[in-house]
Amino acid sequence: MLFIKFIYRVLFRNRQHPQITTDNGIGVSKDIEKAFENYQFAANQKDAKAQFTLAQFFEKGVHVSQNNKMAFELYLQASKQGYSLAQNNIGTFYEDGIVVSKDVKKAFEYYECAAKQWNATAQCNLGRFYEYGISIPTDIKKAFEYYQYAADKYHAGAQNNLGRCYENGIYTPKDIKKAFEFYKKSANQGHKIANENLKRLGLFFDAVSKGKKNEV
Repeated sequence: MLFIKFIYRVLFRNRQHPQITTDNGIGVSKDIEKAFENYQFAANQKDAKAQFTLAQFFEKGVHVSQNNKMAFELYLQASKQGYSLAQNNIGTFYEDGIVVSKDVKKAFEYYECAAKQWNATAQCNLGRFYEYGISIPTDIKKAFEYYQYAADKYHAGAQNNLGRCYENGIYTPKDIKKAFEFYKKSANQGHKIANENLKRLGLFFDAVSKGKKNEV
């Protein structure tokens, strides 16, 4: 039972690129099979969380053959019940054109539904849509606000985007120290781009510090 709960946490925690580890020793295959059966049973009873998690099995090919069409259908079922994580994932399927025709307008609508429920990933996605004017007029203020909402929930991507806003003065006065702080928060969660940004600003601060010492 503890392993089943562990599998649920791993599958459930991150939509964009969930890291699913199945090599956990003897008996793992049976535990995964049992977990899959339990989620399948619950999904058939229209349990939204189970539908979402079962979709993750199909999307990532855990225990079953990878099947984006089945994943989409399960996400859609959970989405219709107002499940925000599924709504966000449906948005990504429409944005990327996975098993459906690419439709960024529909993607925005699903992200917006999820963001209204304070889903951090959806809020970050909305921020990106507003910043770059994807299917909607560009609105830098709204972009910054959505990044802030998501960053307040410790979303690594949003923290990196806020760092970029502060570094470049996007809707806010330039503040390299704040940019560094947000990059650091994001990098500490394993965000690779934020880590590169952090290193770059670290070199900048080192150069400034050496320059001041040379002036003395």
